[in-house]
Amino acid sequence: MIRNILASLLLLIPLVSVSIAGQSRPFNPDSDVNYISKHATLDKSAATIKFKSERDGWNHMAYLFKGSFKPNSTYTVFFNYRNPDVPDQNAILQFYARNTASEIPQADYASKDLPLRNNWTRGFISFFTDANADKYALGISSKYPMSCEIKDIVLKNGSPEDFVPIKSESPIEVDRNSLPTGAKEFEVEMPRPEKELIVNASEFGLDESAENCATIINAALEHCKKIGASKLVLPKGRYKIFEETPIKINGMKDFEFDGGGSTFVYRKRYSGNMAISYCVRTRIRNFNMDWDWETDPLASLVRVVKVVPGEYVDFEFYQYKNFPNRNVRVSNISSYDRKAKSVGIENGATISYEMKRGLHTPPKTEWLNGNTLRVFSVPNKTPLEAGQYYRMQHNYYEMGGIAMNSNKHLRMEDINIYSCCGQATHVRGTQQYWLFKNVNIAPPKGKSRRPISATADHCMIETSAGYFKMIDCDMGFGADDCINMHDNSLFTTKASANSVRTKSARNSYLYNKGEIFEFREDDYSPTGFTAKVADVKVVDKENGVNEIFFDKEIPNPQNSGFILFNWRYNTSNVIVRNCYFHQNRARGILIIARDVTIENCRFYRNEMGAIKIETGYTFKSWSEGLGVNNVVVRNCSFDTCNPLGVRNENFERDIFMGVYMRTDPSPIRTNFPIIENVLFENNKFKDTFGLVAFISSCHNVTFLNNTFENTKERKTPRPYRGSFYLSHTNNVKIINNKFMLSDFAPNPGIFTDKDSVKNTVVAGNEIVEKK
Repeated sequence: MIRNILASLLLLIPLVSVSIAGQSRPFNPDSDVNYISKHATLDKSAATIKFKSERDGWNHMAYLFKGSFKPNSTYTVFFNYRNPDVPDQNAILQFYARNTASEIPQADYASKDLPLRNNWTRGFISFFTDANADKYALGISSKYPMSCEIKDIVLKNGSPEDFVPIKSESPIEVDRNSLPTGAKEFEVEMPRPEKELIVNASEFGLDESAENCATIINAALEHCKKIGASKLVLPKGRYKIFEETPIKINGMKDFEFDGGGSTFVYRKRYSGNMAISYCVRTRIRNFNMDWDWETDPLASLVRVVKVVPGEYVDFEFYQYKNFPNRNVRVSNISSYDRKAKSVGIENGATISYEMKRGLHTPPKTEWLNGNTLRVFSVPNKTPLEAGQYYRMQHNYYEMGGIAMNSNKHLRMEDINIYSCCGQATHVRGTQQYWLFKNVNIAPPKGKSRRPISATADHCMIETSAGYFKMIDCDMGFGADDCINMHDNSLFTTKASANSVRTKSARNSYLYNKGEIFEFREDDYSPTGFTAKVADVKVVDKENGVNEIFFDKEIPNPQNSGFILFNWRYNTSNVIVRNCYFHQNRARGILIIARDVTIENCRFYRNEMGAIKIETGYTFKSWSEGLGVNNVVVRNCSFDTCNPLGVRNENFERDIFMGVYMRTDPSPIRTNFPIIENVLFENNKFKDTFGLVAFISSCHNVTFLNNTFENTKERKTPRPYRGSFYLSHTNNVKIINNKFMLSDFAPNPGIFTDKDSVKNTVVAGNEIVEKK
């Protein structure tokens, strides 16, 4: 029987604390201290630890409770802490559960960075143990100068969250008027030339033997612009671009670029592949992009053959007898699953050496023979072991594939990016109304030595004016997100009656003279105040500190400063339909936008999770997003996502919704619902590695008519597998879903932080017993 429940009378399930049950005991300073640093002191009479660190690097202060943990159990350590002195704004206080024998951070049960506080603050860290529990202890470290006091330490069996088990009930009727609707349909216009005037690039000397084909194509494009041609056609061929010049399509209107099925092969060091800027009603289509793998592979599969901790590691390029590039660069390595042909394995690792060419000192290397490389950069404590397999990248965030800036009504169709250095596609400026139709970013099939497509993101939207449609696209094997859609914000502190100061030079394009900003508090709550930039002055060029002056007096912030939103950029109204996101490093889709529909898509082995919905700011690095609203994810499949086991609050998850504040990641949450109106409907989740979803700082999130099934065993079982976690939420509904029980996920339910969660609805779900 279907029960009718009005929106105003939704069934509120009482939260029953079942997971925290268990014994607890206070910290014993005589028996529970396994190590104490010379920078720390232990007051046994008060059971208090105090320390003061003065150097910039990591400072390990203490190990506690070794020998207190049992295998396959849940523990929480509670404590009070404070930072008596105002610390460096970059300082970090970190608690973690670590194997004291190996001391490898990647093997931590959990790690947690705590917000620094002058007053006594209650904190905790929770973790799940495995068979090696007797080797683990609770560690405490600091980074950068700071002081800290820790007292009232208690070890408790169980987790700190309340838990609501899912029960079988009759389905309920849903008021669809209360649900998000997602993006509105729209069209990206075709070119409308006044006359048909076609130019052939062969007339300008385009030839497969040339190595400067970008220069030749650019000459043809300039001619098209000069005479008002409607189309440039390329004869089908394999064209080499071994020069530091991109193909430039700039300022075209009612124009078509037809690659004729050609393939552009690149080999260079600095410039991007193609730049499309300030075009109107332009169609770019029918070509392939690739890299010169024969002489300069972008990435390789390697096997660890020898490790000497603190000295070197030897990598065998096992697909080669003689690796072609003897000046090979080691950018980063990611654990590799040879059977799945994918990065990301359970308990695996990612190690970064040089993110961007020239920004860091690369490790010293030496060839031992034709296919074995010695890398002289290994810490004393390393996850590297002989016999492991990795994908080694030789490039990361350099150059780029197709860069798009401030176009309007741009159609990208029938394009294959088999490989490229950097982000395969990148959008910035005020681009509006653009389409990806059958744009595929994946290696050609049957090429065993091609383990990577893009060496960074597949599709990066840095800023835009919205209205993006992606249809029938394949995004896989790249080294970062399949889609990252966002705008940027700016954290500032008040400097005078009418000015603020930045913390760094990042996102300086946002505050040109005349730009209008909305001011938000540092928890994202609105101030109701907007102002126009009147002037900008450099305060500290070396550290990127600028002072922004406004046309009127600004209010005082309630806390540490203001987050500034520039709504001239507004990535919104995004439709992603019938696409495949798979076997990539990082996430499937990062949604930091408004009015978004993701439908009929497949997500498979996205290394760090399928979908991340967030907004956040940091003091020194990225600050992305102006909030998230009205997102619909429906009729999609999620299979084996987050195999690397990336965690939030020690919970591995397929879906993440939340914020980061001051640092990324961040332990700080906000009660202001900067993320609201999100619907997951009619999706199938198969073999989640942990939670289905971690949901925080959200309002009105609904999981409706989804199916959850876990048929594969994990190396490390998680007691929360197939469940949900809620913190700082209001009006979350888990309704009319089907949970298929198995030995690997026998008890799905809802974990909640009871003090910050309101109006949770768990109703109408079906439990299907295992056969």
